[in-house]
Amino acid sequence: MALTIASLNVRGLRDNVKRREVLIGYEQKTFQFICYKKFIVPKTLISMWSAEWGYQTIFSTYESNKAGVCILFNNQLYFI
Repeated sequence: MALTIASLNVRGLRDNVKRREVLIGYEQKTFQFICYKKFIVPKTLISMWSAEWGYQTIFSTYESNKAGVCILFNNQLYFI
């Protein structure tokens, strides 16, 4: 089984339309990991976005314009 990873610099994901478009674009592909760089989100939105996306997620957030990472794990990926 090949390991597939997608990585994308994102900005402006607070816009609901852009966030849905970004997520739908990756849902249609079969990646095991999706990494969003330059991911800026207030800590208060993390649980809402995790629930909205439906993936296992790890967030490293910063509320500046310079840093932040989000990693989404495909729900069919099993950890040993």
